[in-house]
Amino acid sequence: MPRRVASMALSAFLCMAFQSSGAAASTADDEIESLRQRIEQLEKRLEQLTAENDHWLSARRAEDIRALVDEVLADAATRPALSDGGFSAGHDGRNFFLRGGDSVLRLTGQIQARSVTSFRESGPTTTDPRSAAITHGNEIRRMKLGFRGTIDLGQKFDFNVVLAHDRATGIAFLEEANVATSIFDSLTIYAGRIKAPFAKEELISSSRQMAVDRSAALNTFTVGWVEGIGARITIPDVDAVRFNVMVHDGHASGAAGPSDSSPGLRAD
Repeated sequence: MPRRVASMALSAFLCMAFQSSGAAASTADDEIESLRQRIEQLEKRLEQLTAENDHWLSARRAEDIRALVDEVLADAATRPALSDGGFSAGHDGRNFFLRGGDSVLRLTGQIQARSVTSFRESGPTTTDPRSAAITHGNEIRRMKLGFRGTIDLGQKFDFNVVLAHDRATGIAFLEEANVATSIFDSLTIYAGRIKAPFAKEELISSSRQMAVDRSAALNTFTVGWVEGIGARITIPDVDAVRFNVMVHDGHASGAAGPSDSSPGLRAD
């Protein structure tokens, strides 16, 4: 009898233990499932926040870019070099230039180096070594730096300034300086230091001469550089006929003392 009672008590204890273990296991599963759901909710929330943050960053970046563009455009509007009609500089295929609106400045240059040998039939007749039967040497025949262009002051003025070097001393001097403006399509007024309207060979620039140099006859009879005022006249609808009229200081232009007034006329 006592043994039977003990057996029944043991059975009851084991049943209670199994029930308690099952309840504990069920509670743990519920907690794990709850945690899994919370993790999923947090992951979704994180994805939502990330997407919203990316959109905010994109919108903020776009605002920053727009603000930067507006700042650059506002700065450009205050700089003539970046606005319409402002300044520009470069090389146009022929000359370096600086341009501002309708005004332009071009830099020009010329250098002519040569070696010359001269033969004469007779020997020297003086102590001058240049009178020897054969003479030769090297020289910088011409070296020039020029500035030419147009200034727009409502009326357009074309200008040309040329610096050259003295062949004997090498010292630079002002060879040419003049300004011109068109009053009508057929009338241009000019003034300054310029070649007199005389010989065609003289009027052609040394940079465009076909021969090695101008003729000796021209160098003897030409008027050369003068200072004065003149006018170029063309006949409308007849481009082949042109007149060049000038009043200048004559053959001895640039000499010390009072200068003469000499007229000059050339028709082509």
